[in-house]
Amino acid sequence: MPRFLFLLSAAGTPGPVAEWVARQAAAGVVRSGARVGMGTVLERGDGVTTVTDATPRWGFLVVEAEDARAALAIAASCPGTAPRTIELYRVDAADALDEAVPDAARLR
Repeated sequence: MPRFLFLLSAAGTPGPVAEWVARQAAAGVVRSGARVGMGTVLERGDGVTTVTDATPRWGFLVVEAEDARAALAIAASCPGTAPRTIELYRVDAADALDEAVPDAARLR
């Protein structure tokens, strides 16, 4: 079944979101995830490297869904989605690295 990466914004109340995540994990929908701390963005272009603060995030989830429409429905059921945002990205399992294989150069 396809998997999707959800990036949850930092806005909103964390309690109801954490409860929602726990219910989704118990149902087998959320396959993995974690809260995240402050982040940094490194941008390179025209010989210049710029470092700035990343957009704050509540965390990330890897969710299993039949298709993109089903993933959107799951995301829409998350409490506090207004003004919270959830970015969705399909995960390409063909490019996944095996944890036993440290050679990141295997990514295409």
